[in-house]
Formats: sequence, structure tokens, C-alpha cells
Amino acid sequence: MSCVLPENPSEKTYPMAAETAAGLAQGLHAMAQPLTILRGAAGALQLSPSVSVSDRRYVEMCAVQAERLCEMIVGLRDRLDAAQSEAAALREKIDAKITSECLDAAV
Repeated sequence: MSCVLPENPSEKTYPMAAETAAGLAQGLHAMAQPLTILRGAAGALQLSPSVSVSDRRYVEMCAVQAERLCEMIVGLRDRLDAAQSEAAALREKIDAKITSECLDAAV
């Protein structure tokens, strides 16, 4: 019995997971860009003496919610990174098992 290794079993085992993770990472990055502008604008308005007292309340609400959204994006990014690390460890385990089985196989 012979053992034939796939060219790259990791890519063949998890192609959709890798594409999904890449898409999520791109989406999170795309969301962070306008959020950075909103955070900067809200911060500038908070420091501006020309903003009225009544408008300052709305500026503060915008700043708080922008920070909240930023924390959510960071949390999602951390979860995505952790999931990618777990997937990489699983791929290594599968690759090691395939290699071990092939080395143990009778030629």
C-alpha cells in the first residue's frame, strides 16, 4: 500500500474558512476607516469652544458611541485572530497526522 500526500492538504481542507476569514478581516478594516474619521471629528468638536452647550451633548453621545463601536470592532478582530490561530493549529495537526501515516505506511 502506498501513501500519496495531497499537494497542500490545509488549503484543500479549509478553503472556504480561509476565504471567509479574509473577507471578515477586510470588512472589519473597511469599517474601521470611517470610524477613525468619525472619532477624530467628534474629538475635535469636543475641544471646540464654538460648539454650543446644547450641541455639546450630541457631540458627546457621538463620541461615546464611536468609541463603543471601536471596542466592538477590536473585539471581533481579536476573535477572528483567535479563530485563525486555532484553525492553523488544527491544520498543523492534520498535516502531521497525514505525514505520520504516510511515513508508517508500507511501501
